[in-house]
Amino acid sequence: MKIINLTKIYQIKNGEPVKALDDVSFDLPNKGMVFLLGKSGSGKTTLLNLLGGLDTFDGGDIVFGNKSLKNFTSSELDSFRNTCCGFVFQDYNLLPEFTVAENVALSLEIQSKQASKEEISQALKSVDLEGYENRKITELSGGQKQRISIVRALVKTPDVIFADEPTGALDSNTGDDILNLLKQLSKTKLVVVVSHDREFALKYADRIIELKNGKIISDTEKDFEEKQPKAWQMQKSGMPFKAAVKIGMSSFKLHPIKLVATVLLAVLTFVIFGTFLTATLTEQNVVTINSLADKGVNVAVYNKTVAIKDDGKMNAKFCNADLTVL
Repeated sequence: MKIINLTKIYQIKNGEPVKALDDVSFDLPNKGMVFLLGKSGSGKTTLLNLLGGLDTFDGGDIVFGNKSLKNFTSSELDSFRNTCCGFVFQDYNLLPEFTVAENVALSLEIQSKQASKEEISQALKSVDLEGYENRKITELSGGQKQRISIVRALVKTPDVIFADEPTGALDSNTGDDILNLLKQLSKTKLVVVVSHDREFALKYADRIIELKNGKIISDTEKDFEEKQPKAWQMQKSGMPFKAAVKIGMSSFKLHPIKLVATVLLAVLTFVIFGTFLTATLTEQNVVTINSLADKGVNVAVYNKTVAIKDDGKMNAKFCNADLTVL
């Protein structure tokens, strides 16, 4: 992944624009653990979001596998995120209405794949959570939730895992466990971690890129094997209908009054729309004639154009006629 003169500017309402990233350039390898280090407001999370296609940049370019993200459409960015990227967030972003197995399976279903029970069990076993398939998310500890989010990212077999403050909501011992797990994964793929914890970065990173005020102020790394850019192919994304309905219905369960109001409003809208269509379409001639009669118009003249094919050419013939209103 090549980052070339990357710039991101946020427009503040009634205020001066904020340059979150200012002409940032560097390359990333195919594997290893890279920490983006910096204080709040340094631009590290903005950079992670741009690298993962979660946000768009204002200048420069990101090149991944010899493909430029600069001219990607919204659909192509969806495919990039779905095919090449796995995400681990501080607040987990798991679906509480789904079981552990359903959360993991959904990651594959969005890729139009079906996850077998054996695949899910094996994936959970890799993070020491075998047997947790039918647990509800609300029954898990913070460390267990973060492990599930890592499994959810892994089952897609992404090229890069982006982790945004993955230990921010965890105690130090659990945070060590999570970073140890990510460190093992970095032996075969690229893992990019956003953090403000210098101690963790010095302990686990193969490379530390430190930012301040949207600029890189230091870039230190260890040596590791490089490979040629990997060819990749976009895969269309899409939320399964069943999962979308389940997510929507769970949201309504939390707000039953909103559900009733929404249903009533929808029914009222359809009734009004149907009445309007009936009046304007089925009785259009009656309405027109009555309107003319009310204005004292007894005769109306209309023109009609007929297309006639003559010797291979289309000619227009105008016909006039009188319509008498009785």
